[in-house]
Amino acid sequence: MNFFHHSDEHEEGLGLGSLITHIDDGWGRPGIFSESKVLMYDFIRGDSIKGVIINKKIRDKRVGGPVGLSHNLDQCEIIILHNIPDVPNSKRVINGVYWHDGAASDLQPYRNNAEYKIREYMGFASWFEGQLDGEIQSGGWEMTNRVAEEDVWRY
Repeated sequence: MNFFHHSDEHEEGLGLGSLITHIDDGWGRPGIFSESKVLMYDFIRGDSIKGVIINKKIRDKRVGGPVGLSHNLDQCEIIILHNIPDVPNSKRVINGVYWHDGAASDLQPYRNNAEYKIREYMGFASWFEGQLDGEIQSGGWEMTNRVAEEDVWRY
């Protein structure tokens, strides 16, 4: 029995900066993705398809997804999104939102400035080639590319 959907046909428009909202996994079971909103922050077809849940918390910590998540919250892999242009090791996701792929200390000079938003997420979501396309095509996710920075920072 397969526990995933797969498609060889790419979902039109799915890519960096897409926001997907979980509808149903097709098996009627709740889970980490139930009602999740996932921002695609690293998207290279055939190599890396990653997103981060932007609207979930556990004990006041943001949960980015099941990959790299640990029961010991201090040992989780951390994904950092921020709104600070020109920070080394950061990549633009959408206007006003950057993924930081470097040391958390790179952002330390900005942390006490109310003008800047820095969000740390425990874990991330990841799909293999064709998996997310199939999940969207089977009705498991709703997708949009009309994402503004306010949509990310509201949660």
